Amino acid sequence: METLSVEISSQIATEELEQFAAETARSIVIRYTVNGNSDDRRRDTTPEEADAIHRIIYGALLNIRYGRDIQATADAAEFIGMQFLPGAGSSIDDPHTNTYDTIYLPIKNWARLQQQRIPA
Repeated sequence: METLSVEISSQIATEELEQFAAETARSIVIRYTVNGNSDDRRRDTTPEEADAIHRIIYGALLNIRYGRDIQATADAAEFIGMQFLPGAGSSIDDPHTNTYDTIYLPIKNWARLQQQRIPA
């Protein structure tokens, strides 16, 4: 189980989480299948997409800050995104959100950056 240390978690302000989630929610990666190959395209989010992404990422970051497992949180957030973002439940050949790039990686990258903080 990988978590943030209490020393690091105590340095993370709620506003930082909010800001990161809002910034990340400004874009989404949509996966298209072209001639049997994946073609991922990043675009700006609609207001509805931005709201969903923001809520998912913000909730995940709060969970991590409060000492929950980073990997389990990122996995759960990605799965939640699969249920609520464009193309959820459709055929894999239909355009759908690449939740790995849109949700999972930003969360994992944020956690990695936090682990590099030097405790006060």
